[in-house]
Amino acid sequence: MEAKFLAKIGKEEILIFILGAILLFGNIGGHSIYILDEARNATCAKEMWQNNQWVIPTYNGELRTDKPILHYYFMKLGYAMFGIGEIGARFFSIIFGSLTLTLGYNRVKKYSGIKTAKWSVFALICSLGFPVQFHLSVPDPYLIFFTSLSLYSLFEILEGNSNFKYILVFYLSCALGILTKGPIALAIPVLVGFIYCILAQKNIIRSILALKPWIGAIIILSISGPWYYLVHQKTEGMWTEGFFLEHNLERFSKTKEGHGGSIFLAPIMALISLFPFGLLAPKAVYCAFKSNDNFVKFNLSVTLVVIGIFMLSKTVLPSYTSPIFLFIALLIAKEVEKNPKYPQIIFAIFALIIGVGFAFSKHFLPEPYNGFGLEILATPLLVGSALCMYNWENRGQIRTYLSMGISFLIFCQLMFYILFPRIDKETAVIKSSQYLDKKTEKIYFHRMNSSFAFYSEKPIKGYEELDKIQAKIDQSNTLYIISRKDFEEQYKKLKNVELVGEFPDLLENFTTVILKKRQNL
Repeated sequence: MEAKFLAKIGKEEILIFILGAILLFGNIGGHSIYILDEARNATCAKEMWQNNQWVIPTYNGELRTDKPILHYYFMKLGYAMFGIGEIGARFFSIIFGSLTLTLGYNRVKKYSGIKTAKWSVFALICSLGFPVQFHLSVPDPYLIFFTSLSLYSLFEILEGNSNFKYILVFYLSCALGILTKGPIALAIPVLVGFIYCILAQKNIIRSILALKPWIGAIIILSISGPWYYLVHQKTEGMWTEGFFLEHNLERFSKTKEGHGGSIFLAPIMALISLFPFGLLAPKAVYCAFKSNDNFVKFNLSVTLVVIGIFMLSKTVLPSYTSPIFLFIALLIAKEVEKNPKYPQIIFAIFALIIGVGFAFSKHFLPEPYNGFGLEILATPLLVGSALCMYNWENRGQIRTYLSMGISFLIFCQLMFYILFPRIDKETAVIKSSQYLDKKTEKIYFHRMNSSFAFYSEKPIKGYEELDKIQAKIDQSNTLYIISRKDFEEQYKKLKNVELVGEFPDLLENFTTVILKKRQNL
């Protein structure tokens, strides 16, 4: 029975899936599609759904070369089930989040025992990054699952399990990952296998032969190859060039869209996303180097490879290190079982300071920030800090870790139900919607918030030249022009327009401007 890819599915796995779904589904329809990446991915899937398109991804009517196709298919299915909107766009991200938790629990249970498996899942569901990442309509939830599935299969193969199903699942999940986010889905397992062979002192040549790469090439090309070929042919190479050169090579070698920083940014982002149990991560990684457990060494290899790749990358986003979630959670769980005291004290102090700040936020934050309900979010932090201190002195460290995790889990859920919806009311797209007639044509000048495209019934055409946009104004009976305050010197030269309003984008560093063609009396 142990030769099966999944250990026997029991009540625990079912409960983990249900619990994960309940937590991740937290208010998914209660705030708009507003973050740039969410808006562009959800809009692309919307247009493909509306146009019955299966090959060419478009955003706002134009070719989108940022990502491959698979996550758009799942969003299209979500739209078919729930209609075009927030729930349809995010539904399958949450399903894959629950599957990821269940997969991780099952594998850790097999190799490290039920207790460690429970702590690893607990560390993830109580973290800041995991519920947020699987709450978004982006490709990362799908990549995380397929990469995790491929890596666990890789471990079985490298440990000498010759069952062909592991080979099949390994290459199948790599192929689906390539259809989700590109060659990174294959690069991570290849590099992890190499590093693991070094750490575990395994013969590299023998390990390569065990993977049967000739079979892998057939499987990967058969599954992911047809779509890449079709999109290359149908776009005359434009998608292929844009994706591989601009969104892979250039993102690695150059800072794109201002998302750069120190070489240490990737590990810092990983620690923040894993908070509060991320406080144990540095010690957990250090201890993993000393371990004689091959499963621990493998999880360490995954952590080192993913963090290492994005330490070298010139472009870094918080989601980039998310494929380590399941693997570093195992290392953290091993450390929790040793009951170290220092993370609990750090969390208690941090929660106390931030909780007090939130509690009195109304008195020193300007509008609209003082209406975000931060004083409500202070409650679980203050209670968690108090419980940590009490349990640390009187009840022992395990209860302290439970207090720490549960308080932060409640904090994250309150973000979904209170903070995000209140922030949403202050976003430019929501605040400007009351001034916009949905039936009136809209265009944009230079740049616009991507969320406008998602909530528009049809693509919003963009203009760069002042004379062309003036000609469009002159030809139209009614017209809205969306732009940014940055271009004020230019759009002030437009004739026969009036200002509808200026709307600061709280999550971006710009102000959206809405203009309207002046109606002649």
